[in-house]
Amino acid sequence: QRPAAIVSPIAGTTRDVLEVALNIGGYPVLLSDTAGLRDTSDSVEQEGVRRARQRVEEAHLSLVVVDLTQLPSEPQRVPVFLKEHLRSILEHPTLGQESVLILNKSDLVSAEHKQRVESSLQMEADLPLVCFMSCHTRDGLEDLLTLLQGRLKILCGDPLMGSPSLTQTRHRILLQKTAQALQEYGQYRDLDLVLAAEELRLALGSLGRITGRVDPEEILDLIFKDFCIGK
Repeated sequence: QRPAAIVSPIAGTTRDVLEVALNIGGYPVLLSDTAGLRDTSDSVEQEGVRRARQRVEEAHLSLVVVDLTQLPSEPQRVPVFLKEHLRSILEHPTLGQESVLILNKSDLVSAEHKQRVESSLQMEADLPLVCFMSCHTRDGLEDLLTLLQGRLKILCGDPLMGSPSLTQTRHRILLQKTAQALQEYGQYRDLDLVLAAEELRLALGSLGRITGRVDPEEILDLIFKDFCIGK
């Protein structure tokens, strides 16, 4: 966690798209912070809004941040207000199902008002998932991360299920050698135990290079092959 963007209470502070790579529950995520989507006469901010809308179209999941203190004072009017707000900024017809609504500045409203707003939103099935939080006090941040992890699991699947991906070429080559040695072991098993045992030794050696069970000479060979070490 680090400060990645300049923030202030002045609207229009964010102009360009700021990106931060995150890991949320095992899912690699590229989070883009954009300019607020609003009408403005400032030409620079207009370009920021244009880029923000483009990034929304490209995103798999949109986090729509709304100032909780700017919602209608009557809780029963909040759902209609939010629907109109979402329609005005999310132009893609399916983005309502691929977005999370974050009601920020929850620290500036009473607990009673927050509860009434939350109750009114629970009656609306066609609104995105809603999360109350305060960026100032960080209250609700853990709830947001849990909610995002659930959405990512739906969009991307469970990272603990299915076949693991191999990101290092060296590991793929060693596993291919292991598979080849085991295949040859199966051919020699009933013909020649000595050759079969040798293939098993080769298979174990290839796996050992992945798991770290190798002798010191092999470690030194690997270090001096891949790295330049000087005094």
